[in-house]
Amino acid sequence: MDRIQKIKVSGDYNDELDKEIKEAKEKFVDSINDDLNMPAALAAMFDMIKEVNIAIDERNVSESNLKEVHEQMMEFDKILGLLEIKEEELPEEIQKLVEEREEKRKAGDFDFADKIRKEIEKRGYDIEDTPEGPIWKKKEL
Repeated sequence: MDRIQKIKVSGDYNDELDKEIKEAKEKFVDSINDDLNMPAALAAMFDMIKEVNIAIDERNVSESNLKEVHEQMMEFDKILGLLEIKEEELPEEIQKLVEEREEKRKAGDFDFADKIRKEIEKRGYDIEDTPEGPIWKKKEL
């Protein structure tokens, strides 16, 4: 989920990916209804994940597509109970610091950006810079 939450998308809605999601759901439900055929249910889920990853890598995905994928994964997990996905929002004050730090980095003020990073870390979050933008993660206790 972390990957989906942090992907910056610019693609148009991918109708083919939408079809993949619907087919995966149908195969998953059919497999569960077939005496809990878990290997087939998991295969349907992982086939969908594979197609999603291809679309992401090709930047052929929209924010709406990713939202649908997330919702479908959460539906799968209601049955599987495998995912430890925590819906967590970044606190507003940390989000402002992340945005300010990114502005300073883009302006070349790396010393100030480093000071902001240290403040963010002090408040319990790690920041990783990626080509898609900064990714935050709450530190484990």
